[in-house]
Amino acid sequence: MAPRNPLTELWAARSALWDLDHRRRQVADAVSSLLDRPHSQHEYLFADLEIAHAHMVGRDLAERAVVAALDAPRPPKRDTEEARRLLGDLLSSYGWHRGELERTVAFVRDRHEEAARRARRAASPPAPCSPP
Repeated sequence: MAPRNPLTELWAARSALWDLDHRRRQVADAVSSLLDRPHSQHEYLFADLEIAHAHMVGRDLAERAVVAALDAPRPPKRDTEEARRLLGDLLSSYGWHRGELERTVAFVRDRHEEAARRARRAASPPAPCSPP
């Protein structure tokens, strides 16, 4: 078995994150286009959950790459600076995807709860008014 090359593994992870971000941007563009036409709340929230899923995958991909890089043998001296830069990029991607996942999930949860409250209010009869 050939020894693992940490630089090659870091570049492969960075490339996978670029591909994922490209797909995430396509989904985000689709969500934005929903706002330009009539759409249901369900359709909008479902599309936002697709974005959240992309962030979850990005977070997990970056985390696995960082852990693998830390477990790998040190790169040759000539590759050290590039490996540090790539590791920094992956750590940054991990933090960004983690934060965006939490933000998107919270947004969807809040919008879903608000829609449920409105539905309950619409379904309940109005309270009778008593004269003063």
